[in-house]
Amino acid sequence: MEKKKTLFESFVCIFTKPRNAFEAIVQKPHWLFPFLILVVLMMGMQWAIRDIVVSDTVRHLQNQGLDPEKIEAIQNQIIKMRFINLAMIPVTLGIVWLLLAGVLFFIGNTLMGGQTHFKTIFSIVAWAELVEVPGIFIKTFLILAKGTFQGVTTSLVVLLPFLQEGENPSFFYRLFSKIDLFTGWKMILWIIGLSIAYRFPIPKTTRLVLFLWGFWILASVGLSYWLGHLFRFSSV
Repeated sequence: MEKKKTLFESFVCIFTKPRNAFEAIVQKPHWLFPFLILVVLMMGMQWAIRDIVVSDTVRHLQNQGLDPEKIEAIQNQIIKMRFINLAMIPVTLGIVWLLLAGVLFFIGNTLMGGQTHFKTIFSIVAWAELVEVPGIFIKTFLILAKGTFQGVTTSLVVLLPFLQEGENPSFFYRLFSKIDLFTGWKMILWIIGLSIAYRFPIPKTTRLVLFLWGFWILASVGLSYWLGHLFRFSSV
């Protein structure tokens, strides 16, 4: 009988031996540990860059030609909302995970003929999210080093020319911005975890995950591109 993994061993295995990690998670689903880790890190990141959030927002509003009085009012509002925004992190994270797990559970159990428990899928989503940990550290370091959010990304946007302040992003810029290194890594973990939970072959879960990811990318890019043109037209 395989020795039960500690939480730290499970954390390491997600990065080094994900199949072993998910086999243990499927046998005994649990999600609180990754939830707490990510909540703490996301809160820490938001607090560390709090002043940069204000300065970037003020600079953006100044470039739009907003009145100084309105800019000051918005700046004060951002500062007042800091602790509320911190408190919303666990709520938002939990809701997003519930939605993702709900979609995967419905498709896997209903449309693809699989059978597993919702807690199992929720735990897979939670543990796969831990690949965001290095991303949080990298982005926080870069933002603090540069003193701005501008140009800080782990998506394919880095392959395109730098977008200037106020410049309207093209369709391909929006598309590349949705293809993120850590999101891709997360999708690979979903494939592994779902294949174990449902006992599906890897190609079957790969098609499911890639379809959902592709649909989300195209839908979000199309909507943002349409809204961008709509607001630009309405402001003329």
